[in-house]
Amino acid sequence: MTEAITGIDLVHEQIRVASGGGLSVRQEDIKFNGHGHRMPHQRRGSGATSTPSPGTITHFHTPGGLGIRVDSGVYSGYKIPPYYDSLIGKLIVHGRNSRRMHDAAWRRGAR
Repeated sequence: MTEAITGIDLVHEQIRVASGGGLSVRQEDIKFNGHGHRMPHQRRGSGATSTPSPGTITHFHTPGGLGIRVDSGVYSGYKIPPYYDSLIGKLIVHGRNSRRMHDAAWRRGAR
């Protein structure tokens, strides 16, 4: 999410620091650009308990386009095991302003 609005890969920066290197940017050089939103996708059963629900994903189509990113390891035919974290993916949307970001999320991915 942070890299969508700053262009900085935080995981890369964390690895640099953990390896004994310093940060590649200074705080004052970080500029925010636009708005972003992260929407988690969880595999849960229906009903009152909404507990995690294993099974096979029969169809999986990721949205795409400018400002759209999907972080997931699942695919059509993927079998979700009975022991797993119910978070199976994240949709990250970035836009010039809040309205454009929400419009893109609705048109391309949040349906």
